[in-house]
Amino acid sequence: MSETAVWFDLDGTLLQHERTFDAFVRDALVASGVVNPPEQAHDVFAERIFGALERCEDDPIERAFEAVDAQLGIDVDTAAAADAYREIEVDGTTLADGARETIDAAAERAAAVGVLSNGEGDLQRAKLDAHDLADAFDAVVISNEVGARKPDPEIFATAADRLSANGVDAAEHVFVADEYETDIGPAEQAGWSAIHVRNDEGPSGSVNRVGSLGTLLL
Repeated sequence: MSETAVWFDLDGTLLQHERTFDAFVRDALVASGVVNPPEQAHDVFAERIFGALERCEDDPIERAFEAVDAQLGIDVDTAAAADAYREIEVDGTTLADGARETIDAAAERAAAVGVLSNGEGDLQRAKLDAHDLADAFDAVVISNEVGARKPDPEIFATAADRLSANGVDAAEHVFVADEYETDIGPAEQAGWSAIHVRNDEGPSGSVNRVGSLGTLLL
């Protein structure tokens, strides 16, 4: 077995979004009882949630709906809207073609496989559950749970430490992801190898989709 640990990004790599971000926000507001949500709701939500995620705040989705409530003067049941948002976003994702086979192949050949993702823990773990991936990985590292977010090098160190704590001391780490600035470049700066999915830019090996990794993986 290889001494390499293979890490996968979640959104945009293993999972694809079938709907737009503004649709998630609008439908969550409607599901929580808001009639005809104003168009500005998406912009207010986006500004607040991205700031909350950058700072790894607790309950970033609910904080974003609180901003919608306060700034637009509409009565939002923020907890209900946050729950609806998670459910709607999870339902709006699909497993990328060949992703499961790629994960299984990595698990057979690598010292360990993991997920390294930016986002809210409850939401990202719900996606793993929905696609029967929760038990597919030796470690799952999510930014809001560990207090560091890609491209911060701390999250890559945390991921390696998580495997070590589980008894896996990998000689090398490989990160499979779709964003160059937040994923690939920072991983390489942290001393990892990287495979860039769906983008030919950058110094790393590139593939069109996660299911076509082939011999680039290990």
